Amino acid sequence: MTDIGVLASQLRAQATANSAIVLDAAVFTEAVLADIRTAFALPAGANLTVTGVRPGDVPDPVDGVLTISAGMAAVLGQAAAGMGLTFTAPGGSLQAVISAGMPGGWKFSDSFRGLNLFPFSELAISGAHFVFATAKQSAFPWPGGEEVEGPVTVDVEPGQNFLSDVTLDNFTLVGALLGSAIGTKPVKFYGPFAPKAGQTWPVGTIRAPVSTGTFGVGVPPNALALSGPAVAVSVGAATHDDPVQDIWLLVQADYNETLRCSVAIPVTGSSYAISTVPLPHRGDINSLIESLPGGDNNPIASFSLTSYSFTMTVASEGRPPASSISCQMISLILGSRAARRRKSTD
Repeated sequence: MTDIGVLASQLRAQATANSAIVLDAAVFTEAVLADIRTAFALPAGANLTVTGVRPGDVPDPVDGVLTISAGMAAVLGQAAAGMGLTFTAPGGSLQAVISAGMPGGWKFSDSFRGLNLFPFSELAISGAHFVFATAKQSAFPWPGGEEVEGPVTVDVEPGQNFLSDVTLDNFTLVGALLGSAIGTKPVKFYGPFAPKAGQTWPVGTIRAPVSTGTFGVGVPPNALALSGPAVAVSVGAATHDDPVQDIWLLVQADYNETLRCSVAIPVTGSSYAISTVPLPHRGDINSLIESLPGGDNNPIASFSLTSYSFTMTVASEGRPPASSISCQMISLILGSRAARRRKSTD
């Protein structure tokens, strides 16, 4: 189905006959229908059905966009999630965004059994939505408007995404790290978070950008100045060799617009580990290594940074803050400068 006007007429006819619309093979290919079933935890072979839709809820398209903001559906273990549908057909190819609003008081464990572990058990979220997109959307309007700090529109990746408001002041170590940047007001919390076949929990990283400013980690001489912090929750995929899905609470930020740093926040204790990987094609990596804590003590001429980490202990009563380099992983470049010099004289 690529004609949005014809699609509107067909869905309106369904609403007239059944007070419901069904997204089936008349709308999407079987591959897309399978993705929708996985994303919204529908029974095998079932199609997404939105009930409580009246004919007047299905308007004519405006500027090539068909928007339906009505009805309920049983998705993700919730009997009556509020639904929103948007259809477009750029270049004659049908694209859709399907939004499901979770009920008030919803928790991750309400839809994903066992996902009441840290940090999910401590997240203070509200206004939760799952947003499935058949193609990337670069300016998806934030559900609920502009009342929460953050961008009015956000990027939505292909597949399932999670969007909500979140307050983060109940994470003590995050507050100690970011200080006043963390604030007490809700911020926008969003990112790809998709149920996948063979995985117990959804896979992805949900981020809450909290500031455009800078903050410091560590204690001189082992210290870093980082910019643009975001608090993130990440769930990895299990593999045959590692069948447990890793769950992390992270503070992510950039160093010198060249490294992406992740600060892992522990469940208990006052120590956190800082690790980083280079951003692709960003600057002179050798001079950057020298600028890192401990980097000026390394013979860097023939080496490149693949990852870097050190551990920081937050100050507590009777004990000052401290930081130490726990690991520097540096790999030899094939064909070092010395080797190239020798080759050039042959």
